[in-house]
Amino acid sequence: HIYWTCEKTKNHYTESIFFTRKTIMGRENLETYIQSIQSKNGTTPALIDEDDILEILSIISWNQILWYEDLASIKMSSIFIYDIPEDKKEFNIETARKCITDMELRPYEWKNIFVLRHFDTATIQAQNALLKALEECPEYAILLLEVANTHAILETIQSRTINLVKEYKNY
Repeated sequence: HIYWTCEKTKNHYTESIFFTRKTIMGRENLETYIQSIQSKNGTTPALIDEDDILEILSIISWNQILWYEDLASIKMSSIFIYDIPEDKKEFNIETARKCITDMELRPYEWKNIFVLRHFDTATIQAQNALLKALEECPEYAILLLEVANTHAILETIQSRTINLVKEYKNY
């Protein structure tokens, strides 16, 4: 029932970042997932909504991240974002292959985070291309598949991920 939220305050003397525990019914899975991310062990890939991805990124970066654009200001080289190409209407196989190639990069320290935005628009080919990466996700990689509609995700993908999408958003 408890998860962390990041808040940042600043005055002319100091800048502080602090975390506040907030209670939301049924969010124990998210808290457990965040703990697994913070451990040295591997992390199971997750189906997750945008708000919770931004919450996770806020916690691990010690910055308040309300929008993906906020990531540019914190200069974390270990976060990779993949989205629908500008000239396309869906997450395509080329974008999936780029993510798979980038997953081979070892992080300088800690773990790399791979966020696949709007993954519920992914073509069947793009989803199938990621199957092996989901099955054999390296310990140094965190793979977050941003989805609003889990019904658009193949069963084979769902069986290889943890579903953290909030029930009320799952239509």
